[in-house]
Amino acid sequence: MYFFFGISDHKPILFPCNKSFSDDFNKSDKASKWSTHICNTKRSSILSHNYFSVLADELETKSNILTADDMVDKFLNTSEKIGKDINVFVPSKLSSSAFHCPYYIKKLSHEKPFSNCANIDEYIDQFNKLHKLCKTLKKVKSKFRSKRYKANIFNIGNIFLNKEYRKGWNSLRKISKPSYSSSAPATIKSKEGFEILSPSKQLKRWAEHYNDLASETNGHSLDREYWNYKFKSDFLEH
Repeated sequence: MYFFFGISDHKPILFPCNKSFSDDFNKSDKASKWSTHICNTKRSSILSHNYFSVLADELETKSNILTADDMVDKFLNTSEKIGKDINVFVPSKLSSSAFHCPYYIKKLSHEKPFSNCANIDEYIDQFNKLHKLCKTLKKVKSKFRSKRYKANIFNIGNIFLNKEYRKGWNSLRKISKPSYSSSAPATIKSKEGFEILSPSKQLKRWAEHYNDLASETNGHSLDREYWNYKFKSDFLEH
């Protein structure tokens, strides 16, 4: 994860960036090509956003059924699934100027992917790093069609998971162009019909829980009753 996450401040990292960044990027000999590693990072962000959106929704709607142990296990299983599914496809070239944000993309490409995390502390650490980076990316997306993005990115994530890659990238290009529309986005719902919270609320919730978990390695990190209380308290507040 937001923790490409994302994911939200946890949005995929496909944002147009300030002109200075694009200019620096275009000075290179291979300005129109993305490296395989950067492409891996980009699709990782898309998949992470989709998975954790659904997971956050599931944990909220089932908060009275799932124990803290169930919740942590679901988090780890979701992270593992992301690590496997990231490797399903490799877009070789992306030359559209809408995807040029090289400074932040390259910074993210050096981060350790979820598939290499060996334990929950490493997952948590990665989640928080990506969360911080996504908050920074938010500052350079002034021309991004954010409202339309929130309404469509969930469906686009499913397009990629269904292996319709060309359709997925075309959809991303469309929503990454500037827009002056002020219309409200459609409500995003899961397959079960539950409304999915805004990405920013989802990511904030996960970041808070797992930042606490990482900082409590000598205290509550293995105390399932403590985390059951923490999760349920959070759900009641929201």
